[in-house]
Amino acid sequence: MWGTRGKLERRHSGRNRIFKADFERLVVCLYQPKNLVHANVRRLANLILAHFDAVAGTTRNRSERSSYLVEQVHRATVEKPQLVT
Repeated sequence: MWGTRGKLERRHSGRNRIFKADFERLVVCLYQPKNLVHANVRRLANLILAHFDAVAGTTRNRSERSSYLVEQVHRATVEKPQLVT
């Protein structure tokens, strides 16, 4: 059983690396001048990237992912109020 769990965790870890690399490319695209992206979208994308592993560990069930992100946005705005403007 432990061996199977380890293989499963490694498989998910490998997929998360691929997803993170894809998300990093998306964030880079958000900063390209030709893409007219609102600054708040870029801020949220950077926040997600900074907490990517934790976000990836959440589920959509019962809005777990959304709740986690709201908490992180709240923390970021309390620590850095300029993000709210």
